Amino acid sequence: MASEQSNHKVCPKCGYVRTPADQTPPWQCPKCQIAYDKYSDSDQGYTVAPLPTTPRPDEASQSAASSKPTSSIIFLLVILFIVGAGYAGYSFYKTMSSYGSDIVTIYIDNSCPPCEQAIELLKEYEIEYFEFNISESDDNLLEYIKAGGENELPLTVIGRHKIEGYDEQRLRKLLSGLLDDDHLEYVTEVILFARPNCGECAKVKEFLTANDIEYTEYDISISMKGQRKFRKYGEGDVPLTIIGNKRIRGYYLEQIRIVLEDNGLM
Repeated sequence: MASEQSNHKVCPKCGYVRTPADQTPPWQCPKCQIAYDKYSDSDQGYTVAPLPTTPRPDEASQSAASSKPTSSIIFLLVILFIVGAGYAGYSFYKTMSSYGSDIVTIYIDNSCPPCEQAIELLKEYEIEYFEFNISESDDNLLEYIKAGGENELPLTVIGRHKIEGYDEQRLRKLLSGLLDDDHLEYVTEVILFARPNCGECAKVKEFLTANDIEYTEYDISISMKGQRKFRKYGEGDVPLTIIGNKRIRGYYLEQIRIVLEDNGLM
């Protein structure tokens, strides 16, 4: 009986079942060569993990119940934040919209006398305005650039009009329009680019003056600001007359008259 058991012994390591034909000693596995009696589970180099335990129903319900208040609070806080941010944005939009086209914004810098003059003028007219000091933050500088600012301060934006530098005459005209009509109507600007010793330029100026047309003149031979503005309208010579969004290059008085009449200036 003992001989028969040894002939069919199962290896505890590899699981090989010994047969009568195997030639190795009865105490040794023919396949993996271990000694049956000296092998133990610890030689395998692993430990058996304990079986997972399932929490009792009352424990599971208590855990779920304790997590619900925390999740609900977080969700509520997120909703309140979204609603609050939306309301703040809507309030800002309504505030800005209430100004309509009358909104006045001025971009200034420290130690800028023309900026101080413009601020004083706004206060004189008791006009509410938004002020951006480009020295105080990069955000203010970015807003100045977005508004079309170049290198001249102050930059005053009134409705759709932009005034670079301290141009008291233009500022007073636009600010008076704000006060008189309770809103800023579109004021058609007339600009003339000219240079000395230009006969056609002189004739256009004579025509505008004779018809009591208010205009701003830029001498592109000496005005850096005038040169920058002139280049925006492309290549060409003077005179260049800008009336609103229309441009007339050269000495074409009849065309200038028609555009002036179309804009209600004559």
